[in-house]
Amino acid sequence: MKLICLLLLGVILTICAIRYGRWCFARLHVYVCLRKLVRKANLKFTSHGALWLFAGNGDGKISFTIETPDTVYYIHLCGSLRIRCSYIFKDETRWVVRQYALFGRGQDYTEREISVQKIQLPGDIVTIAREQTVYLFAPTPLGCGLMMPNGVSVPIGPGQDVPGGILHNVDSFCTSVKGGIEQ
Repeated sequence: MKLICLLLLGVILTICAIRYGRWCFARLHVYVCLRKLVRKANLKFTSHGALWLFAGNGDGKISFTIETPDTVYYIHLCGSLRIRCSYIFKDETRWVVRQYALFGRGQDYTEREISVQKIQLPGDIVTIAREQTVYLFAPTPLGCGLMMPNGVSVPIGPGQDVPGGILHNVDSFCTSVKGGIEQ
């Protein structure tokens, strides 16, 4: 009986490690890259909450801010738990998550709409020349799209504008900030 319980516990832990391992490693990658960026460029990093690294998609809170000499970046940390899903931005408060079938053609998917609270910018930060809201995806979804008024979704990539901010993954965000500092 003990052996069966231990085997069952091992199977459950393995499934959890496979499911959440990608997400945990992606968030660890965010931490390492941002720490390097902040140290090398001597930027100001402010986290908003003790668990900023584990922020969710729709909570509407800023995860952290990074201040450069001329820009304040308000970063909202997002991410997809599953590998085969994509995000479509309808407007500032509505996203569609498309979950594709694991073994199937590209047309096999389920859609669900999630409500995202509008991001509340903190009032205690002094306004500098520019402010940017960034949706930082880690782990990166299969794809992202922007819903046009006619109902067609157009694919978009890192660094492009979405309703309410700019879409980035970790590498594109670090490159963008470094490029803004060097100018």
